[in-house]
Amino acid sequence: MQCGHSGLTLKWHDCAVRLWITGIPAVGKTTFCRWLRNEHGYDSCFDPGEPGVPVPDVEGFLRATASNVDVVVDWGIPASAVNWASTLIQTYGLEAWWFDGDRAVAKRRFDARRDLGEHIATEADHTRYLKGVTLGWDEYGVLFGHRVLDTLSSDDIFLPVEPIMATIEAYPR
Repeated sequence: MQCGHSGLTLKWHDCAVRLWITGIPAVGKTTFCRWLRNEHGYDSCFDPGEPGVPVPDVEGFLRATASNVDVVVDWGIPASAVNWASTLIQTYGLEAWWFDGDRAVAKRRFDARRDLGEHIATEADHTRYLKGVTLGWDEYGVLFGHRVLDTLSSDDIFLPVEPIMATIEAYPR
């Protein structure tokens, strides 16, 4: 079912927005998901911690999708979970978006967060995650197709949340 949309009232799949935001670490995925939750009432699932969190909160996700509320999944999908994520995306009608950006800048941001104790992922987690992305890029691409956003520039500037949402809203369905 396709419902009309205007601004942040975008609706689809039984009239509820269901987004899965994934991508490389430190490019603004969680910032965007928190904005959706705090400013627009989305139910946020899968506590971030990617790539260090091996098992997301599936029960919370199932409760959210059953209640027909707007849902955003915030989880960097490790290569070992691509097939599992694909099943969830297809079964529950999520629209997956890949957040990318300048990899060197993102790595510096990741290191700074880790060094300050603001992120649970280790250097080994980061390396393993990006290696899995590189080696499994074709499998990842099946999840999001052309829904790729460069959210962090080489000048260390994040794309603001409003243009990100405008791009998502404007994407043809």
